[in-house]
Amino acid sequence: MSRIFSVIWTYPAFQISDGRTGDCANKATQKFLAPYKLDQASLLGGRPNFGVAIDRTDLQVVKQMSKLAIDAENNFNRAMLKACGIKTALGQQLQNEKICNKVLKLAGRLLLQPFLL
Repeated sequence: MSRIFSVIWTYPAFQISDGRTGDCANKATQKFLAPYKLDQASLLGGRPNFGVAIDRTDLQVVKQMSKLAIDAENNFNRAMLKACGIKTALGQQLQNEKICNKVLKLAGRLLLQPFLL
């Protein structure tokens, strides 16, 4: 029993959308994969060897965190529409933040994938 993610985080507590956009993959790995001693490459080859066991509670929390990231993506889309698209400075900033959020969402999905097979 690992319980790395023993409580559901709020989106602001685990979001990676602020700061440099070029570092999104590393930030997402730190949030979702590193606690289990995993990286993205280790998940792409089928069944990964988890360095730390993942239990049912962890899975539920990761699912909820992934859902929060999906909801945030929808919020970024609405905010970009209000900012008149990505042609404005604010719209471009929101687009960059949305990309980081998408990387975060996909890292969560990668972590869950072996358990969905």
